[in-house]
Amino acid sequence: MFTIHSIHDGKIQTLPKVSAAKLKTLSNVWVNMTQPTPEEIIALLPLVEIPEELMPDVSDVNEVPKFDKLENAFYILVQTPLATSSTNEENAVTEYTTAPLAIVVTERCVVTVSAGKNDVIAYLEEKLKNISQNRIVDTRHQSHFAGKLLLFTAKRYLRYLKDIYNRLQIPLADHNLSEVDQEITDLLKIEKSLVYFDTSIRSNYVIIEKIASRQLFHENEENIELLNDATHEMRQAAEVVKVYAHIVEDVRNALSSLISNNLTRTVNWLTKVTIILMIPTFVGT
Repeated sequence: MFTIHSIHDGKIQTLPKVSAAKLKTLSNVWVNMTQPTPEEIIALLPLVEIPEELMPDVSDVNEVPKFDKLENAFYILVQTPLATSSTNEENAVTEYTTAPLAIVVTERCVVTVSAGKNDVIAYLEEKLKNISQNRIVDTRHQSHFAGKLLLFTAKRYLRYLKDIYNRLQIPLADHNLSEVDQEITDLLKIEKSLVYFDTSIRSNYVIIEKIASRQLFHENEENIELLNDATHEMRQAAEVVKVYAHIVEDVRNALSSLISNNLTRTVNWLTKVTIILMIPTFVGT
């Protein structure tokens, strides 16, 4: 499915179903596509031509971020952070992975395409609810719009990394074995999330630097500053991932030591009990 938005001067208008004739004259809009069908892609041809490789790219969760100059457009693919919820017997646990987001920038529009739920798009849509107080984007400035999406991607990574850090604050005292076992399971999930984040963030950083070198995105000082901010935020996210990976390893080692100490105390206690129980046997013999 897809929606078409026109955002100008702090006002957002979601356009109803637009005819092919209207699409030919339409400009300065944002087209947001989620799991688009081939028929929907064809229907948008009067406005924008979607690259053939785009749908395979967004459908592959392991696709490498890229930046290509097409005939009449720029094609950007970034890996965005994605929070998902899984449930166990006791509570809900948030897990983190990544999902591709395709961005097509033309003179007439910006198109975003995702294969499903995308937290960066959801974040933008939430921001747009208060657009009159926060003029966050304007569809008349396509390159700036794309730059904002890159910045939001970096900010979402940092936001989820903060959540991960809060989960790493594990008190190591007064844990029983079952609690430690659960903590180690949670750490393994966090470690897996950090691996996804590390690979995607480093690739995104390279792509953003490449985009920043393109003249199209140097329309004004605001665009240059925006891309510098996106580059800085993505670099910061990369550094944070490294630090948290070390913290995970240290906490896991501490928990392993705690398990070892608990087992040692348990074995010692069982040994004492065994000796006490054997005393009557020695006396009887």
